[in-house]
Amino acid sequence: MHDGRQQRLLRLLKLRLVTLVLVIAVVLLAPSVWGAFSKERESRLNKIEAEMQLAQLEARETVLSAEVEHLKTNRGMEGALRHQYEVGNGGEGVIYIVDRAASTSEVESEDQNSFSRWFKGFWPFW
Repeated sequence: MHDGRQQRLLRLLKLRLVTLVLVIAVVLLAPSVWGAFSKERESRLNKIEAEMQLAQLEARETVLSAEVEHLKTNRGMEGALRHQYEVGNGGEGVIYIVDRAASTSEVESEDQNSFSRWFKGFWPFW
């Protein structure tokens, strides 16, 4: 009887010792596991950002490729030169469009200003 009680006590002691060792192992390994989790999360966010940048660069590449193809044609080169250097072919002229309402109101305001100046000069007490 005494022997069975001793074995049970020894088994309980071993169980507590194993539990204590496992708790210590968990406490010691927790920072490493948390660090790995944080790095994985950061890597996932970096991957998503890199994929978005890749999509933007691919779209830009498509636009630039189309522009390069357009510039390979004579019409495209001519258009680029006209736009960049503001040049034209021989015999071409420039048309200036002037807003008629703006020019009329400016002339009227100048006339009124000169008349009011003359009138004020004529009547000093005005």
